[in-house]
This record gives sequence, C-alpha cells and structure tokens, in this order.
Amino acid sequence: MGMAKDPFTAKLTCPGCGRTGEAYLLAADDLDHKTTVESVPEGFKVIEQPSDIGTVDLYCADCDLSALARGHG
Repeated sequence: MGMAKDPFTAKLTCPGCGRTGEAYLLAADDLDHKTTVESVPEGFKVIEQPSDIGTVDLYCADCDLSALARGHG
C-alpha cells in the first residue's frame, strides 16, 4: 500500500585506507522512514544510524570509519 521507494547510489570512500565502492539503496518513504540498503560492496558494512543519506551510515569494515562521500561544500 506504500509508495515505491526511489533507488539511488551512494559513493563510498574510506578516509582511513582509501577503499572505494558504490552502495545501492532505496530512499526512505513516508511510511517507515527507513533507508533500505540493497547492496553494499565487499569491505563495507551498514550501521543503523542517521547520516547524510537517511537512516543508515556505511562504514569501512577494516577501519570502522564512515565511508559515505560527503559531497557538500
């Protein structure tokens, strides 16, 4: 019954080791307000916390640092 979520990609770059990748996600909708992670490249992990992209953040599995590319500024 809910509206379809909009797919988008998030570019990942670890500030520690420089690992890069692209995650595929579905934007939060008006019903559940949660960002759905469709796929995350090897070497990254999903952390359930607010971030620039929604309700999750994506971390480097080795460095335990946020790998979301901050495109602001």
